[in-house]
Amino acid sequence: MGRVERKMVGDEIRATGNVAVDETKLAYVQVRYSGYIQKVFADATYQYLRKGQPLFTIYSPTSRRRSANIWSRNRTSNASPVAQCRASRKVQPRFWTRLLNDSSNGGVPPHEIARLESTGQVQQELQVDSPVSGYITERNALANLTVQPETRLYSVADLSTVWIFAEVFQNDLGRIKVGDRATLTVDTYPGRNFEGRVNFIYPQVDMTTRTARVRLIFPNPRLKLTPGMFVNAVLQARAGTQLVIPASGVLQSGTRQVVFVNRGGGYLEPREVELGARAGEGFIISKGLKEGEEIVTSANFLIDSGKPVTGSSGVIHATTTRRSNGRRDERATGERQALDRPGSSAQRQQTSFE
Repeated sequence: MGRVERKMVGDEIRATGNVAVDETKLAYVQVRYSGYIQKVFADATYQYLRKGQPLFTIYSPTSRRRSANIWSRNRTSNASPVAQCRASRKVQPRFWTRLLNDSSNGGVPPHEIARLESTGQVQQELQVDSPVSGYITERNALANLTVQPETRLYSVADLSTVWIFAEVFQNDLGRIKVGDRATLTVDTYPGRNFEGRVNFIYPQVDMTTRTARVRLIFPNPRLKLTPGMFVNAVLQARAGTQLVIPASGVLQSGTRQVVFVNRGGGYLEPREVELGARAGEGFIISKGLKEGEEIVTSANFLIDSGKPVTGSSGVIHATTTRRSNGRRDERATGERQALDRPGSSAQRQQTSFE
């Protein structure tokens, strides 16, 4: 026998997936002017970079002109108001407006401005540094390459956190919520579990596989998880407090689900119920049972009897005897009475179950 219980329900949803770069920690390196790359310092994919580390040098007439204008502005800043007014007439008005509204001074790095202020000399080549710390995931910067403002020279990813794209079947999507806990395992590290959470559920189902992509986010402090890895993920689905019964207590009868409630005195009542989602070794009950009721957790003997279950309006009387060797031999005498139609004649059935 089993009992209808109200408890916190959680289930595990298993899926496979792949490791990907956290796009919120991905940076692109581009220049704001055309020019020619002279020297390349960061010359290998997945080379680690620190913020401010030199990447390459570039020759650009545009950057030289901007550097000269910045130096001209700084040189006249300490002069008298009349001298500043005269000097400002020699500078392009459009450049002044753009420079004053641009926090990075028209694409000229701060270290170049500091060098201009200290030496007063404009260099032929401009050094470009990494804006962030991370790993180079894409490199297009080559010596003697002509670049334009739209040219993506480097992609730098911070891999301290990574994304996992898990493929989840559509019948499990309703049980997953953003923020649910998730764990994953990788064949590379047997016996080790990584802890993360659900970050986003994509609103599209693949028509071929009937799966949807669920994005998980995981901390990656020692860089054990690298982009492209195949992983096995387990999502901890939370359903809150629900009525739950053991799965073995449900008799699947065509389009209906029936359980047998213990009425006491050896009487069992077949009752039709509505089932919710599977919860581990049990089912969530949506309708048909109350908390505390006792049910039969092994209904297979009804199938062996060969007697059809016609509804929830019958009561079965079961008796139990013992064999001489001490093992229990369950035998039942079924007495099925029509209770839902007043005045109808009762039908008496007697069945033996081994």
